Order: sequence, then structure tokens, then C-alpha cells
Amino acid sequence: MNWEEISKKYPRAVSKAVLSIPTIDTPGHPDYGYPKYLRELYDFFDEQGIYIEVDLDYDDSGNNQDWIYAIHQVKNNEPIDRLYYSFIDNDNTHPTRKDIEGAAFIKAFEILEEKLKSLIKKYREKLNNND
Repeated sequence: MNWEEISKKYPRAVSKAVLSIPTIDTPGHPDYGYPKYLRELYDFFDEQGIYIEVDLDYDDSGNNQDWIYAIHQVKNNEPIDRLYYSFIDNDNTHPTRKDIEGAAFIKAFEILEEKLKSLIKKYREKLNNND
């Protein structure tokens, strides 16, 4: 995963993540300051109400396989809404679990960024209405 690119696109979401989970603390490391273990991202997004599901999918013949993901909105530990499916992309295939997890995390950062922007907007509107 290209953390620098992800940070530029989703600054609020990445900031929230690096404040919540262990990061690489070795100066000079290419991923310095970013999440140390990708596994921690699953827990982080669960805490944000964004549940990532990864699965190996086969075509009807059972021959061609591809990794896919789904992202659900979660409330009270129960999925309440499907926010996104990876096969909607119709883009490149994801031949490994690591590939699909990277794609899923990037999409989850995008969803969280929009969620945070919406919360900030609501907060500002509330402040303006109280003037």
C-alpha cells in the first residue's frame, strides 16, 4: 500500500488511524509513521463501524478464482447496510489476499474520510446556527 498517496487522498481518515493503532517508529523506514500491522486496520475500521469482509470467489464453472471484498456499515456489532462490493469495480483482478486487502483498506479509508467530512460539516452548521 502506498501510504503517502493514501494520506494525501484521505488525510482525516489516516490521521485517525495512526492515532489509534501502532505505527512504524523506525526513522528512515519508507512507511515511517504509518500502521505497523495491516491486521490492526481490520480492528480500527470495525471500531469506526466499517466492517471489511474478504472472500475468495469462483466463477460458475468453479475454475477462475478472484479475491473480492464487501464493506458493511455496522451498528451494535451487526452489519446494517452494505456500502460497497469490490466486484462492482470491474477493474483489475485481485489474485492474492494481500492485493484485495489493500484495495479494501483504501476503499474503507475513502468511506471513513467521507464520514468524517460529513461530521465536520454538521458540526460547523450547528455552530453557525448557534450564532
